Amino acid sequence: MNVCELGAGCGLPGLVASHFAKKVALSDGNDVVLDLLRDNAQNHELVRERKHRTGNTEQDPEIHNEFETASKLFETSKCRISVQKCVWGDRSHLLSIRDVFGCQGADVIVGADVVQWPSVVEPLLHTVKALLWDSKVEKEVAGKYPTFVLGIVKRATSISNQFFELARNMGFTSSKIPAELYLKYGVVPDECKEYGGRITEIYELTLTDRSVPPVMLERDVIIGETYENVLATPY
Repeated sequence: MNVCELGAGCGLPGLVASHFAKKVALSDGNDVVLDLLRDNAQNHELVRERKHRTGNTEQDPEIHNEFETASKLFETSKCRISVQKCVWGDRSHLLSIRDVFGCQGADVIVGADVVQWPSVVEPLLHTVKALLWDSKVEKEVAGKYPTFVLGIVKRATSISNQFFELARNMGFTSSKIPAELYLKYGVVPDECKEYGGRITEIYELTLTDRSVPPVMLERDVIIGETYENVLATPY
């Protein structure tokens, strides 16, 4: 499985995914953040190798067992982590990430708190669709589709509605992942809530309709350049 994290920041979701994936691309559009990502990826490799070699996780037995399982999967997959610059909607950046995965494409894309402004919605979704387009996961696993796993804080209903409507028009099927699947009792701790009690919700967007190819693969285009002139781009 090939995984790409968009707007990675410190890269935590992508680094976790590296324990289970074949290839992982951590990406961000900020050069300062990219330096942080490179440091974190390198440190992650060093720590993982040391813990795997010594068997010392400095954690309780339950976490130790989970680490053992993850380490075996990681060792089997021989995951390669790459750090790439990606401004959403920029075709040159898109092609650089696609080169990391080769003809296989990305199977899963991860994004945490990346839907914040109306102007980023279109460039983000066009980038996601283009990265997932060449995934072979449907042929390898019955009933599975290329997937965008999204953590979203709904600060403005209009923006989230805009995002999910455009996603549907572009061939994605969205479903909310129940909190019980990743939180104890499905309860978000108070310290993890934003001001006003807002919480992060996790959605799974699967690319189920591939009848219309991604415009970013069809022609040389920058969608929403500098996030100021978002184009009414065909889906």
